[in-house]
Amino acid sequence: MNCNYFIGIEAGTGKIAADFEDLNNGLNHPAVGHTAVPVGVWQHVAVTFDGTAWTIYLNGKEEATVSTEGQVPEHISIQHAGLGTAMNSTGVREGYFHGQMDEVRIWNVARELHDIQDSLNSEIVSAPGLVARYAMNETSGNVIESSAGTPVNGSLVNGVYRSTGAPFNLDVPPNISLASPADGATEVPLTAPLSAVVGDLNGGTLQVKFFGRSIGNVTNTDDFTVVALPDTQYYSENVGGTRAAIFSAQTDWIVAEKDARNIGFVLHLGDITEHGDNPSTAASEWANASNAMYRLENPETTLSAEGVPYIVAVGNHDQTPIGNADGTTTNFNTFFGVHPTTGINHFAGKSYYGGTSEPAKADNNYTLFSAGGLDFIVISFEYDTTPDQADLDWADALLKANPNRRGIVITHHTVNIGNPASFSAQGSAIYEALKDNPNLILMHGGHIHGEGRRIDTFEGRKVHSLLADYQGRTNGGDGWLRIMQFRPSLNRIDVKTYSPTLNQYETDADSQFSLDVNLSGGVGPLNEIGTVTVAPGTASIDWSGLEEGGRYEWYAEVSDGTTTVTTPVRGFIAEGALYPPTVAITSPVNGAYSAAPADITLQADAADSDGTIAKVEFFSGTNLLGTDTEAPYSFEWANVPAGSYTVIVKATDNDGLVTTAEPVSVQVLAEPAAPDAAAISTGLFNPGWAVAATSPAPRGFEAPGVDVGDIELKVNGAPVRFLEGITATANWNNPGNVGVSSANNIASPYADASGNAFVNVMDNAINNAPTANPATVEESAGTAVAHFPFSAGFVGGIVSANGAVLASNLPAGASIGKAGTGLYTVSGLSLAGNLLAFPNGDTGTDVDNVVSVRIANGSWIIDTRDNGVGSQDDSFSFVYLPAATSGVLSGSVSASGALTTLNGELATLGATVTQTATHVDITFGDGNLINPATTALFITADSGASLEAADNIISYEASGNTFRVFTQDLPELNGTFQPIDFRFTAVPLDLDSSTVPTVPVVSISATDSAAGEHGDDQALAFTVTRTAPVTAPLIVSYATSGATNGSDFATLSGIIEIPAGETSAVIPVTVLADDAAEGPETLTVTLTDTEAYDLGTPAAASGSIADRPLQAFLFANNLTSLDGDDDGDGVKNILEYYMGSEGDDATSHGVVTAVSAGNGTFTARFPHAKSATDLNVVIEWSTDLVNWHTSGQTNGTQTATVTRQPVSPPEEDPETIEAVLTITDGAAPAGVFLRLNVAP
Repeated sequence: MNCNYFIGIEAGTGKIAADFEDLNNGLNHPAVGHTAVPVGVWQHVAVTFDGTAWTIYLNGKEEATVSTEGQVPEHISIQHAGLGTAMNSTGVREGYFHGQMDEVRIWNVARELHDIQDSLNSEIVSAPGLVARYAMNETSGNVIESSAGTPVNGSLVNGVYRSTGAPFNLDVPPNISLASPADGATEVPLTAPLSAVVGDLNGGTLQVKFFGRSIGNVTNTDDFTVVALPDTQYYSENVGGTRAAIFSAQTDWIVAEKDARNIGFVLHLGDITEHGDNPSTAASEWANASNAMYRLENPETTLSAEGVPYIVAVGNHDQTPIGNADGTTTNFNTFFGVHPTTGINHFAGKSYYGGTSEPAKADNNYTLFSAGGLDFIVISFEYDTTPDQADLDWADALLKANPNRRGIVITHHTVNIGNPASFSAQGSAIYEALKDNPNLILMHGGHIHGEGRRIDTFEGRKVHSLLADYQGRTNGGDGWLRIMQFRPSLNRIDVKTYSPTLNQYETDADSQFSLDVNLSGGVGPLNEIGTVTVAPGTASIDWSGLEEGGRYEWYAEVSDGTTTVTTPVRGFIAEGALYPPTVAITSPVNGAYSAAPADITLQADAADSDGTIAKVEFFSGTNLLGTDTEAPYSFEWANVPAGSYTVIVKATDNDGLVTTAEPVSVQVLAEPAAPDAAAISTGLFNPGWAVAATSPAPRGFEAPGVDVGDIELKVNGAPVRFLEGITATANWNNPGNVGVSSANNIASPYADASGNAFVNVMDNAINNAPTANPATVEESAGTAVAHFPFSAGFVGGIVSANGAVLASNLPAGASIGKAGTGLYTVSGLSLAGNLLAFPNGDTGTDVDNVVSVRIANGSWIIDTRDNGVGSQDDSFSFVYLPAATSGVLSGSVSASGALTTLNGELATLGATVTQTATHVDITFGDGNLINPATTALFITADSGASLEAADNIISYEASGNTFRVFTQDLPELNGTFQPIDFRFTAVPLDLDSSTVPTVPVVSISATDSAAGEHGDDQALAFTVTRTAPVTAPLIVSYATSGATNGSDFATLSGIIEIPAGETSAVIPVTVLADDAAEGPETLTVTLTDTEAYDLGTPAAASGSIADRPLQAFLFANNLTSLDGDDDGDGVKNILEYYMGSEGDDATSHGVVTAVSAGNGTFTARFPHAKSATDLNVVIEWSTDLVNWHTSGQTNGTQTATVTRQPVSPPEEDPETIEAVLTITDGAAPAGVFLRLNVAP
């Protein structure tokens, strides 16, 4: 009826009901009271909306409050207002109120309880905020008048009945509000003073009762983890012999992380295997499954007698026939239920196992577990599209029998993809049957490939329902797990998605999110603490016996002997609690990306409310990168290679409590070297597959035959091998298309049974009806084809529908993955160039698909769709063309006609884009060199700005020297142009003689970026790399800056020659030592531009030259010279360096200590800095302090040797050296002096 506001009495229950339709979605937001209104008795009813919630009051007492999830009512009224009826937008009345009504008031402010009680027995003629008031005191006529606001009078219809009206003598209930402790208070004494303020307009004494309960303790174990294992069927099936290891890796990871993450429970969401009880596969599949799952039970690895508690659901693939709930589940029960032969349950004896719905099988089962001070019941339903009422009643009884346990329900198919997701038939039935249980908080399932979630609210309580299923991705799921961290102190479940086999988190909004769940509130009864009788005012009581750090809930109720009023429940934490730290990653942001090799600064904010931060640890996945103990907390992650990474940060406080920040995903992108474009084979084919134009020999395509719909690709007398490169296609609408049009076609490369490359051409017949799958038929029409061979350095991949990589030559760190139905990712690959994708296929559902690309979160996304526009898994190929690619022209055009250049060739030649209402024209340069007669144009839709581009067919034709591009929307092709974003590459047929300027692009990198003036490594190296062509030698010029050429390093000439046939050459740098204390130096080599080449990225590289350690010491401490004594402590600077003391601090100096000896030996000890390795050190001896001798020398009377060795622990630095002098000839002197002589 589209009522903005509605209030009435619910039919059947007699309870007060209110509702509105919201502004944004038109959804209803009903609220229903809990008291049945008696017939024939006057009642006072009020309903308020404060912007966030409905509240219903009956006779001055709150009946119900329902959150509206931030939605507000539609404020533009399109229907008539009514009293005693509700009317639709045409004025038709939709039902009537059977009863009497008096003193109707409408306010534009949300009235508080005290406002309602104060005026409950009063008439209000007018007041601020009162916009309408109908006293209904008229004694005659058909009009009722409003006395407040701008008068809006009403018409009485359908006969008029008058009565004496309401007596305004209702008993006003007492009121009560909690005073202290405040909601959420902390450090409350262990004997907690509870107080409430009570009042009664009727006067008299009031009885106040206090109720409370314990709901756990704020300890380090509050946070705990539940892991969901979605659809493992392909792992158990183990196609290729490698996928079972992924399943085992998942459970191994759970075991390994059990303590670190406080993993309390594991949910297997069903589809344990692929073929259930099929005799030909059951043995191996269930063996693989049990081998993985039983690892959770191993007491030796889990260090727990019962292992990690878990539950397993029966999926449709665990049933035989598949999906038949009345079929067999013999193997499920053999390995995870009631054994069909012995009748013994696999979980018999496990304290956490609850039981089954039927004694002889465990298709429906439940478990009990406790974690974080909370108790749970987990109920598992067998997959069933028509769930049995008996099963629903069984689960309902379990929840009601365990009111103190929070309830989690799993069944294989709970909800579908999306947010909000739709329920499955079984999911809906389960929710409707169980929603009245206050302890139900979460439902989870798999089955549908993808992710989804929804929130349902009943009587103010939320139930979250989730979907996670990754079987449609690469390798049967790539090991993705759903990790749910329960955080009771925050009333939150943090959901993450992680793969142990990839060591990677998925951090998009569908994979990483938080759920607001009542975890800190209790679910059992609150027990009476005590009762006091007081006059209106403050009522107080002490709640004793609380535990340190305990979490508690309490409320109070007041009674005047007639009516009892209850307060909302409050919570507090008792004194003595230890609170975990807080931590958040501030840099990089989620989805950040950098070029490889990358230097990434990791930064985090951390704090501790009741102590200090002891350390902050930075991780890549599970690998510890570094630790910082002082704010601001950061780590410099240097030289990170290409790849996808998940950054995790953990903070530990002085109590040992640990908190993990929300992880962020980052990518380091590899930019591959430019390929040799001269190796491309390109051709234009007319109907009948006559070769209209092609590349010159030996790269030209040969006549492919006349098979309608199939172009056989042959070059130089041999078939093109499909997996040896990327085959690109385009719909070329040309004058040879007599009676046919290429504008409606889909051209798909494919491999025949021998692995040879073909192109299939399908016509989407025009005009198509708007059906799900428009009809297609093979057609012979103009088609452009190119082959980009891997052997020439072209980077790309050929991918099957399930995400398996059939062929690729991606650079190290780049990878291909499957992200969902019809969605594939290319990660770790530079975004600076151009990426084109093409559908592959010849039969079945692969033959009529379209492909688009887009960039999201630092990755390339390939989106494959059926010609009925629905997402569909499909085989495809893609080629990536770096910005340095020569010979071809690469760019993109937006839906508004804006051109973006994506390589140097297009930037040099230039292009003009003209968009009209019917097409887009592209002219390269002046059109004389690059035009439809000399060049083929390959185009891929870009769906980054709008998904409308994801389901288009694209073609081009000649308009003189201009390429005319036409795009039209599927599924109902009608010849109408639809502007979209698209990417293109123009490939000249004759690349050898193309007049497009083709020069190599040069770049430089520091392949040995660190050296020093002392030690073994006194050389740097810089590698200069060029793109094609490489047939001739190339002289590259460069300049140096920073360190001085000829004094800090051996003289460099400023040019380097890359030999013919080579792609790179090395500039060697020899570091020269000097006596200057100059500190670390940087040498930068910058390439300079000439006509022989273009500068690529990077065009400069740097290396560092470390000073000799002794000179670095002088430089760092700002000391004058080796023999100086800058701090005046009597110790030369050079000796301070040797001993590890500070040359600019008189209180810091090494001490030589004499040690007692005998039998002709004399000893002394002194400190030595282990880093001081660049000095010549001699210990000399003397008997007269005038004549000094070294080890083995004589003074004419005695001969002595001196040995030395460290005597301090290995970890000590400076270390302690002991020198021992032994008289080897002559009598022992009365005394011997030892001295250190150090020199550079």
